[in-house]
Amino acid sequence: MSSHPDRRIRGFTLIEISIVIALIGFMLGGVVMTVGVQRRQQQETEVRRTLADIREALIGFAASRPEGVPYLPCPDTTGDGVENRGSVNCAQAEGRLPWVSLGLGDSDSWGNRFRYRVSPEFSANGGFGLSAMGVLRVCLRSGCASGELLAERIPAVVVSHGRNGWGAWRVGGGSAPAPSSSDELENADGSDDFVSREHSDAGGALGEFDDRLVWLSPHVLKHRMLQLGRLPEAF
Repeated sequence: MSSHPDRRIRGFTLIEISIVIALIGFMLGGVVMTVGVQRRQQQETEVRRTLADIREALIGFAASRPEGVPYLPCPDTTGDGVENRGSVNCAQAEGRLPWVSLGLGDSDSWGNRFRYRVSPEFSANGGFGLSAMGVLRVCLRSGCASGELLAERIPAVVVSHGRNGWGAWRVGGGSAPAPSSSDELENADGSDDFVSREHSDAGGALGEFDDRLVWLSPHVLKHRMLQLGRLPEAF
């Protein structure tokens, strides 16, 4: 009779346990990865929904001005969520989205402020008419070369700086580091041009990009004001 049966059984059991532990670790790793992907997808869905709400809120703001003529809000330049306006014109053309003035939440899905830029002719409190022209453009790439223009003469643009947050104002104060890719930098450089395109990772041919944008079409905005009786056809 062998004198070591228990040792063989114990050894085999330890091997089995090691395999089971490895399998459990592999499965847990897969679950964590799946949860992470689902969370990112949820954040993307949330920010797109929020941007759509922002667009409607901007239109509602323009339609409800007590002066009787439509105009868009000014950017928030002090971080309190309230638009910063002089007697007629905005203190600056670009800043944070004035979430308090619009009655919206204060941040995007990643805890950063939305960036907002408005064309002066659409934000002066004297109101805009059918002939008003925006100065903002949205393009497929920075530089807006021939064939890359998506929209022009835009009244207003709103930007979420995405999951990486480069160039964003943080909710807790301060700013994130500037973007390294030219397309993301275009959305944070204070110019009249913006970039909207599909996501791309750092190190790829197109460079890192995860910004999400929404903008107001001048024709849709004017049509909505006409429908609501806030923009006489002869104005």
